[in-house]
Amino acid sequence: MILGPNSAGKSTLLDGMVIGGSRSPGDAVGRVVARRSELWDGARWLFWRGGRDGSPATIEVDIKDTGPRKVTLTLATDVSPDLELRLDERRARRPFMAEVAALVEPESAKCRTAFALDNEYVFDQESGGALRRVPLVKLVDPRPGARHALLSRVYTDAVESGLLDESVELVSAVVPGLRNILLTDVAGATIVQLQFADHSVPVALAGDGIQSLVRICFELAVPPGGTALLEEPEASQHPRALRRTARAILAAVQRGVQVVLSTHSLDLLDALLLECGEDLSPLSVFHLALRDGELRSTRYEGAEAAFAREAAGEDLR
Repeated sequence: MILGPNSAGKSTLLDGMVIGGSRSPGDAVGRVVARRSELWDGARWLFWRGGRDGSPATIEVDIKDTGPRKVTLTLATDVSPDLELRLDERRARRPFMAEVAALVEPESAKCRTAFALDNEYVFDQESGGALRRVPLVKLVDPRPGARHALLSRVYTDAVESGLLDESVELVSAVVPGLRNILLTDVAGATIVQLQFADHSVPVALAGDGIQSLVRICFELAVPPGGTALLEEPEASQHPRALRRTARAILAAVQRGVQVVLSTHSLDLLDALLLECGEDLSPLSVFHLALRDGELRSTRYEGAEAAFAREAAGEDLR
């Protein structure tokens, strides 16, 4: 758990992890830029001082069972003709602003990501064979308005992982009268529906908190050895739903999934402590504080995690 107030750098850490650990760094670069819809020409924020001095950005991670990896990003203001054509085919908004190249070592993989003014992007990737052996890393942002994977695709992934029943059970404990969650075809569109005794409702028409909980439960259906990065899973959550979210997180960890989440919610930390019970060994808390431009981090490991709440309380309340 990455715990800290607003603007402490929590989201940036998740962005670095998904780019550094992704099987498709070119796509990951695009996704972390595109999810900041309020920024125009958003690729520049990846670089110090907007990349105006030409300095590259470097991300270094250590992947379990794979080893260290370094991703070096460079910014160009010209877009390659082939990527420019693909942006036009997607009817992206001109002008096309930037192209970010990623070099991944030790796999010697090269990726390119081109951006339009509104952060629409396309990418290509070379030497992908080595990258496919890297464990799955996915970034999950359940907040309303965030850029999401199609829920129908996430639902199908949960089915293929054999974890659909577990996901439905967690949601049913929060939604009164819910009997099942189904994938249906409505007028040629694939819709995820909440099924009750005498009616059904598309998940997209449920409250923001229920949409968030459903997405989190399905997104955590990650194969053992993979990593799920959760951005503020407490968003829009009722306290009872928050407890179920904590249970879904712990269940994924017990299956061998590494879950890294960012939050400024002491309630979520309380829920995770309650779900862990006496065995706090799966839990680590990194408390971030940004003071005078310097990012500081304090780590609370295992049994020490119980003290993180008191230490962070004044910072977050």
